[in-house]
Amino acid sequence: MQTHFAVATIGLFCLISSTTSQKTARSEFSDVASIINKYWCWRAKHCTNTGTVVCGRDLRNKARKYFVNTCAMYKVNCLRRYGFTATNMSRCIEY
Repeated sequence: MQTHFAVATIGLFCLISSTTSQKTARSEFSDVASIINKYWCWRAKHCTNTGTVVCGRDLRNKARKYFVNTCAMYKVNCLRRYGFTATNMSRCIEY
């Protein structure tokens, strides 16, 4: 799982780095947000349900939430454009 995440992260970085420098900052942000959203939608589509409850944390929105499984977390990220990532369960408890 960690290997797939690392490969996906490197691929995402390459996609972001390849954007042209002539675009405006707003346009570039929109492109990056679109790429990140496509990444989460891809993860949701290709996810294998583990049935394990997961604590998700979105640093950008300063939010923590329980999800029924990682697939549900990816789906929320895709549909609502969040950036939840799985974190230690104690992070949701102390919130």
